[in-house]
Amino acid sequence: QLHQKQDFTKSVAPQWINPGVYSFNNSRQAVQVSSNNSEKRINSLYGYARFGYDNVLFMDITGRNDWSSTLPEGNNSYFYPSVTLSAIASDMFNMPDWVTFAKVRAAYAEVGNDTD
Repeated sequence: QLHQKQDFTKSVAPQWINPGVYSFNNSRQAVQVSSNNSEKRINSLYGYARFGYDNVLFMDITGRNDWSSTLPEGNNSYFYPSVTLSAIASDMFNMPDWVTFAKVRAAYAEVGNDTD
């Protein structure tokens, strides 16, 4: 779970009386002060599974689902799947003597995020 809270205060002096003297007392106009705060929560679930066949073929599957407070209710969930396939080619096929280990791997993943 992520819980992020930020509080901001900003002060701006729009115009200086004496350029290069950076002090709010040196402002020709009234100093503008503003503040803002934000809060964000993300809850997540993560799953992982690994499968193997005959110690030469392998498949890894992952899935992550996030629920974010910054997205509209009812549409605040997003899913990140991934799958990886691999094969130990040196154990499946005859290889030249100079090849001691060979592996082939392919992967697919989706990524994303909510609003900042």
